[in-house]
Amino acid sequence: MSLPKKRIGKKRFIPFIFKFTAMLLLVCMLLPLISSETASANIPARRTMRIGLFWGNSAVSDIRLDNAGGFEWGWYGGTDGVNWTHGGILGTSVTIIRSGTTNLSISGISTINAPGTGASMLGVRPLNGAHNTTFPNNRNALTGIAEQYKGGFRFTRLSTNANITVVNIIELEEYVRGVVPYEMISSWPNEALKAQALAARTYALFRHNWHNSSSGGVHGFDLCTEMDCQVYRGRRLVNAGVERAVNETANHFITFNGRLVETVYVHSNGGASENSENIWSGVHPHLKGVMDPFEATITIPGYNWSFSISQTTLTNNVRRTTVGANASTIVSIWVSQYTPTGNVRSVTLRDANGREYIYSLRSGLNSVFGMGQTAVRSHRFNIGSTVWQPGGGSIFVNSPAATAASSGYFSAIDANGRIVSVAGSGMVAIDGSGRHVTVSGGGPAVTRGNPTNPVNGNFIITGTGWGHNVGMSQWGALAQANQGRSATQIIQFYYTGVQVTRG
Repeated sequence: MSLPKKRIGKKRFIPFIFKFTAMLLLVCMLLPLISSETASANIPARRTMRIGLFWGNSAVSDIRLDNAGGFEWGWYGGTDGVNWTHGGILGTSVTIIRSGTTNLSISGISTINAPGTGASMLGVRPLNGAHNTTFPNNRNALTGIAEQYKGGFRFTRLSTNANITVVNIIELEEYVRGVVPYEMISSWPNEALKAQALAARTYALFRHNWHNSSSGGVHGFDLCTEMDCQVYRGRRLVNAGVERAVNETANHFITFNGRLVETVYVHSNGGASENSENIWSGVHPHLKGVMDPFEATITIPGYNWSFSISQTTLTNNVRRTTVGANASTIVSIWVSQYTPTGNVRSVTLRDANGREYIYSLRSGLNSVFGMGQTAVRSHRFNIGSTVWQPGGGSIFVNSPAATAASSGYFSAIDANGRIVSVAGSGMVAIDGSGRHVTVSGGGPAVTRGNPTNPVNGNFIITGTGWGHNVGMSQWGALAQANQGRSATQIIQFYYTGVQVTRG
């Protein structure tokens, strides 16, 4: 049975046109929002994080928590150790103390003794759940500041006579609020902060259980609070800008083919990011190097750097890191392989007897040079007078069937405005009229450096950028936001082939 059709008379036709036009305009306005994201069933449903505040060498013998709204104590359990069972009411200030060889004691309005290990783990949380802020009196070991946290706290002693491991049980969005202002300056533009929130949220869920696995260590939580996970310090630096960025990206993640990816990021890349396999050896299709013209448009602290290392130090490092090596004094070093984007993949050291030692990837460079603020800061550096440069001879395309092999390095601008490398053979250049044209390169590329001798017993290394060069550049995100680019554009520039996906 079909419904009768309504007829449109002359009096109703004009209003109908106006309504139709208004609806069409509304749909057109919404299209960019709809097309910029997708929904995925492959994102885990879990939204509670376990963050290790004090553990290992930083585990505490006691810790006091203060909250004006008061606390309750109970037990965290379940397969992931986040399910709550109420035990009783405490006051506004409680102290958890190690007791005996394996127990814990809570001192507040009463004293409660509890086992420090087992399936059910002692917990304390604000009476109003995650709505109150707790102030631990134990100051952060790095900053010396007592931080502020939402959520609950779980306490365990992982072995006999061990100190207390303190874990913050926190909802994912609140965790992201505690990461963004410590990984990025909270006064930066909204789109840069949103890009950071997307990267931080995705990394957290991708890495859940990292510190409770064989690879991250069996510590009973997901992530720590330092740079080898993500810097997390809670609520102290959260401002309106951070709240807005987290709220506007809430429940959105970065995916590749519908699945979460590891969204590593870096302070600055020095002019080009890098393929993951050239830094850590593992191949990840979303972690591809791109030339980054944005960083050069702003002033970045510590962007240009120089590092001096002595022959003696290098010689000792070779002897220490190379099994069976009996190296004599190192007399020359050079970059033995640049990547297509101009970052360093390997270096070679030659000793006085002519023996050569090659160090590759981040682990190798770190073992011979050291990497960090007082050493080699990034993978974008040169040794001596040799400076990497792109190049490649002229490309000639004479017919539709003809292609040209690349003898060097060429760049192209993709649909997202990224400058990407074009390597290999089979390239055809077509102009706006569909004609095949000649593309001239800039001469042969520098793919390796020349041996460099020490000056007064020291080798000088100069470079740009700070970090491992893989994934999003945080200062590059600022530069792009300054130019009006959106968080999604920033993300898709630094992570190849990804989508922003609703969880």
